[in-house]
Amino acid sequence: MKKLLKIIYSPRTTLGLLVIFAIALGAATFIENAYDTITAKILVYDAIWFELVMVLMIFNFIGSVKRYHLFSWKRLSGFIFHTAFIIIIIGAGVTRYAVSYTHL
Repeated sequence: MKKLLKIIYSPRTTLGLLVIFAIALGAATFIENAYDTITAKILVYDAIWFELVMVLMIFNFIGSVKRYHLFSWKRLSGFIFHTAFIIIIIGAGVTRYAVSYTHL
């Protein structure tokens, strides 16, 4: 378990997740232009793997806060930066599921 957390919290994992996320968003843009919004939503935005990437990014950012001791006055800017991404991703998830359930 400790080894798995070390992998999830690593800077390499951060870079990998951000690259995957950026490629997915770019691919979704091209899919939307080539086909339509619904196709991009089905293939990327509503896919389980895309949600998994975002959940892993949340854990990774939390791990970065712990690993680099960002919860201190000295490193407040780093703490705010990582916390902002966590809040944005959680807000996106809440919005997605709140909107999904209101259209049923």
